[in-house]
Amino acid sequence: MTNPNNAIGTNGAFDGRTSPNALNDITAAYTAGIISGWACAPKTGMTVTLGGSATVRDVALAEDNADNKLTINNRSGAGVDVTLDAAPSTNNRIDAIVAYVDNPSTGDGSTTDNPTACGIIAVKGTVAANPVQPSDAQIRSAITTDGATGGTAYYVILATIRVGTNVSTIGAGVITQGAKATTDGANLPTINTANIADGAITTAKLAATSVTNAKIDWTTVAQSGSAYTGNITIGPLLIQWGRESVTINNNTPTESAKSVTFDKTYKYNPNVFIQSEDIGGVCAEYNVVSSSSTTGFSCSIGRALNGSGNVSAFFRWMSIGIAA
Repeated sequence: MTNPNNAIGTNGAFDGRTSPNALNDITAAYTAGIISGWACAPKTGMTVTLGGSATVRDVALAEDNADNKLTINNRSGAGVDVTLDAAPSTNNRIDAIVAYVDNPSTGDGSTTDNPTACGIIAVKGTVAANPVQPSDAQIRSAITTDGATGGTAYYVILATIRVGTNVSTIGAGVITQGAKATTDGANLPTINTANIADGAITTAKLAATSVTNAKIDWTTVAQSGSAYTGNITIGPLLIQWGRESVTINNNTPTESAKSVTFDKTYKYNPNVFIQSEDIGGVCAEYNVVSSSSTTGFSCSIGRALNGSGNVSAFFRWMSIGIAA
């Protein structure tokens, strides 16, 4: 395995073997990447130097083929040199500087940080007019060639370098530092919701956009009697709804006005939506919200067809706005 001056190391345990289980409990929430240091800079010709800062420790989080993780560190404290292969004669390629730990990571039990289980190499990308960085398969193949078990090894990309046609020197402008290890939630462990106590999650812990109107099944909202109201608060958002009726004279085309008072007050005038129903053969054929305020709204419900006498027409409404 390529490890100049045994510079690359990992967390070591008794008898030269690393034990990732305890680390996985801590690192499960992180993505693989650089934790600190490992700055990549040109040296001479096709050689670059990684890390070696006197003030910043070089530490990265590597990942195997099963999402387990181990730390990789620069145990030497000095810069680590890696030399790239000659540039292509046509087109371009992108190479990756990869640090890795063999898996299982048997090594030298008498040496701190287990350097004989570690390596750092340049992995060549595919030459193309518009090249991309090496794939996982290419990286693992290169690790195998370097003497480790590439299919299961832990690895991390410390930098990528664009190698242009016939270049003989690597400049700073073609080097891209590897991604940082982050806790963006992508690798957070799955929580068994059956283990969450009833009432344990409060409104304060819900993101304002975590529950939307599309996620609410309004048909399951409890209803009682011919008229009802309800409401729900999601972060700053207040949603209220209800069912009301108006009396319409069906002998002639007519409309009737209805005023509704909200159960809760809004900070600003909300958006109000209404929809008429066909109840007992009586259908309100048009409906208009004539005005709304922070405390309620008024609407007009109408029927154009003739009928017999006064009848009750029902409509449902919903208001959405910012809670007071």
